Amino acid sequence: MRKTKKKSINFCVLILFSIAFHQQSIAQKFNWKTGHDGWIMSQEEGNREYEKFFAIGPWHVPGYVFTNSPEADEQTYRENAALFQKKSEPFNMLFVTPGTQKDYMADKIHILNPFSPMLHAYIDKIPGLPTGDDKDYYRSRAIKERVNSPEFEQYLDAEIKKLSENLPNDKYIYSHIDEIALGGVGKWAVPPSVGAKISNRLKKQDKNALVFVDLLGHSKGSTYFFE
Repeated sequence: MRKTKKKSINFCVLILFSIAFHQQSIAQKFNWKTGHDGWIMSQEEGNREYEKFFAIGPWHVPGYVFTNSPEADEQTYRENAALFQKKSEPFNMLFVTPGTQKDYMADKIHILNPFSPMLHAYIDKIPGLPTGDDKDYYRSRAIKERVNSPEFEQYLDAEIKKLSENLPNDKYIYSHIDEIALGGVGKWAVPPSVGAKISNRLKKQDKNALVFVDLLGHSKGSTYFFE
């Protein structure tokens, strides 16, 4: 899945309903609430009215390279900022790996997707897991067995705290729970209980968290509905 994303630009259209694990709060300038018909409603700073939320954006911005390194000088910064603004002009949303966001991206809705590498880092520390061709099966089982352990919850809390301390702006959505709970990267897939745990721990630190869940997923399809 990762290799495919690098070779092509995949677009994601979000029409977010109340199933997106939403809770309203006044903590953010960019406010969310659930409408009477189940739509997610958004309110820009300075506006009194809420509007139906709709966002469209790419996995990658074509022609622009995301990096966690600062620009070398002011000229490079201006050039990269101009390039980003030009290439991302048709979109109001983009997927961003935490740490690669820049100031000139602040007007976009950021979809933060740190959870797959976050989980792999935890699983890598579990001793005795097989490393053969079927390793992903055992990694999935291992994380499912530990989903309710205090150690795993403490790990998630610490990682989410780091994430919350470096939010790009007040317009952000958490993802990809599809690659955590429902789908997968290649043969990698994690049980829905882990996605639910992540969402639960997110809400403890960010009560206004909006979590995007792709119910179709990638490798496991509709596993969510059955589990």
